[in-house]
Amino acid sequence: MTEKQYREDFGRLVLEHIQDALGDAEWRRLRALVADRRRWMIGAEEPDLALDISPEALVDTAISEDAIAIGRILEGPFRPIRIGEIGGESVFYLDGQGVYLWMPDEDVPITLSLWITHPAYPPGW
Repeated sequence: MTEKQYREDFGRLVLEHIQDALGDAEWRRLRALVADRRRWMIGAEEPDLALDISPEALVDTAISEDAIAIGRILEGPFRPIRIGEIGGESVFYLDGQGVYLWMPDEDVPITLSLWITHPAYPPGW
């Protein structure tokens, strides 16, 4: 499987979860954090990621690669929910945080992620 296919599969699973399981109230709660620019990642300049962005547009623009092993995040105080699988590895949603994570290979600490709050940090970070 190519990196492009992994990203497409990850985006599809995330979008399905947002549309089918997350709920409109939780989507609005998490996106409201974007209004507070003090919560934005340092250097973030993304005016196109407005509060009213659609889930489809967010998935198209906000998937990122992080150089951290997924286990370090899942061992934290967050409540991971398994929402699917890609290439034999679980895709997780951190309940209440609006964070989606997937790591294709335990030996390579690269994680695909999406924060619903992007470009702001998730509530517990």
